[in-house]
Amino acid sequence: MLAENVEQLIELYERIRSLPNFDENHCPIMEVQTSSDGEDYFLQYHRTHCDFSPPNFVLDRPLEEGEIKANWVRGATSSEGITVETVLIYGAEYTGKWSFTDMKATCDLASSFHDARLLGEVVSKYADVVMHSRDLEGIAAYSTRNSAVDSNPHWERSGLFKPPLSIAIYGEHFLREGERESMKEKAKATGENQGLTLKFTSDGRNAYVKRMD
Repeated sequence: MLAENVEQLIELYERIRSLPNFDENHCPIMEVQTSSDGEDYFLQYHRTHCDFSPPNFVLDRPLEEGEIKANWVRGATSSEGITVETVLIYGAEYTGKWSFTDMKATCDLASSFHDARLLGEVVSKYADVVMHSRDLEGIAAYSTRNSAVDSNPHWERSGLFKPPLSIAIYGEHFLREGERESMKEKAKATGENQGLTLKFTSDGRNAYVKRMD
């Protein structure tokens, strides 16, 4: 039913987004229910954390040494890209003292807490970049989980669609041998977040990621 209804859903999305009481420059997450006869009904409008801004370049250059192409991306950077400290392991996993306001980027690579619904929702509100260790098929499954099967799939979609930049790429590609284990030990000993310095370059359709440290 969904595959047959895609164009109809897009038309509904654009129509709702352009209503007078909404900002048509904003691309929200919408909840829509499709009836058994194929009729779509708009239910909820969820704001994300950035308005639509068209990219000013096309990322079609060859990969630089050390760069990896993302499997999927939502959001764009400048042509120069952005370099941020990425949290791979939370020190708070060992101290219990959580803070997200200074977070710039996070990845669902290492911490078991990334599977927690509350953490996924909170992170999506603060991080400038969220990395997802998935391929395109995994992203499709991740973003279309049925609320009739999963009692609360909203946090997964928040992680994909709320941050200014959301990228699907396997974080393991950027770790050196034994580095994940050493990060865990340091996080446990110091209570500090552990991660890598990564550079992200995206035109909204393609994204390249490169380790900088």
